This record gives sequence, C-alpha cells and structure tokens, in this order.
Amino acid sequence: MRLSSCDAVVVKCSEQELGILTERDMVRFVAHHPGNTPISELASRPLLTVHQNEPLITARDRLLEQRVRHLAVLDEGNNVVGLIGFRDMLAGAEQHYMQDLRDALEERDRALARSHENLQLAERVIESSLEGIIVTDPSNRIEFVNPAFTHMTGYAAEEVIGKTPEILSSGRHDATYYRQMWEALKNHGYWRGEIWNRRKSGELYLELLTITAITGEKAR
Repeated sequence: MRLSSCDAVVVKCSEQELGILTERDMVRFVAHHPGNTPISELASRPLLTVHQNEPLITARDRLLEQRVRHLAVLDEGNNVVGLIGFRDMLAGAEQHYMQDLRDALEERDRALARSHENLQLAERVIESSLEGIIVTDPSNRIEFVNPAFTHMTGYAAEEVIGKTPEILSSGRHDATYYRQMWEALKNHGYWRGEIWNRRKSGELYLELLTITAITGEKAR
C-alpha cells in the first residue's frame, strides 16, 4: 500500500460491521449533530471493500457502480489494510507518468551523450586523418576541410570555406569528365578515380579522389 494523506477513516460500528467517515461527512454532519454524537452513527455503512490482489480496474468499476468515493482494501485474511479512492488512483497514475517521463528524459540524455561522444570521436578521426577531407553543403559549397587538406593544397580552411571545390580545378579535365563524375555520384552515391588538381601555389598534382554523397533526414 502507498502511504498518503488521509481524507477518510474506517469506523468500527459494531463487532460485525465497519463503516467509513470522510472529511465531507464531517463537514456535513457538524452543523446538524451535537458534539457528543457517536461516530458510529455518522459513518456510512456498509463499508465496501476490494481485495488487495484484485486489479485496479475492479476497484474503479466498483467505485463507479456503487457511487462511493472510497473502498476498504482487504488483505488475505480479510483485514482492512487501507483505503483507496479516485484521488489515490489519479495520484498513482500521475506518479507512474512522472516516473515514465523521468525515465524517457534520462534515456534521451544518455542518447545525446552517446551521440556527442560519437561526434567527438568522428571529429578526431577526421582531424587526424592523413587524407585530405572536404565536406560540402547541398549547393557544393565547402563547409569544412581537415588539416591534411591544408597540408596537401596549401589552402587554409578560411580561404576555401564558402567556395566550391572548383578552386582546385587544374583545367586538365573537360566537361564530359565532370559530367560523368556527377552522374556516377547521383546514380551510385559515390565516385572514385584519379584527378588532376591545382595547389594554391599553382602546382598541379595527381590524386586518387573519392567523393561520397551523404544525405540527411531531408534527403539533401
């Protein structure tokens, strides 16, 4: 049984009969009964009961059917061990809801922490990679380059962010070459091949390039 504030008491009216006296009963009877009236005369009878092992839905249905606010809860020996009413049910439901909400928020926080850790790991891998890496937006404008890119091309990150990879174009490949590259990227999601590029110094260099299309939730 869950402990809670008391708004009703079980009254032993006789050796064989129990009743119940609620706060509402007290307020209603105070004005109409003398102060020496026995409590047993004020208690509502008979005391309706439900066994502690019965499902909560049974208690709810009994409260509705009998149009009462409380039921006595009986143990295996038919001894009264507590009272239950709609307020208790609502409080219990609220308690379960709040616990479920806390569990969901804690799981969200754990998932965010794992995601953050994975993101940090991915960033460290990219930063420490010996291969030059470029990340572009859907408009093919550079958003990120790693240190290996700077070492390879001579361009610092701030010099290329916001621009397109055409800044590296060597001029040695025709339009057909690039069209085939983008068609492969569109149809297969990646392209891999050798390409001539130009460093910031103007020096041409041949590299093995891999381009991979990564789409987000909006398929961009």
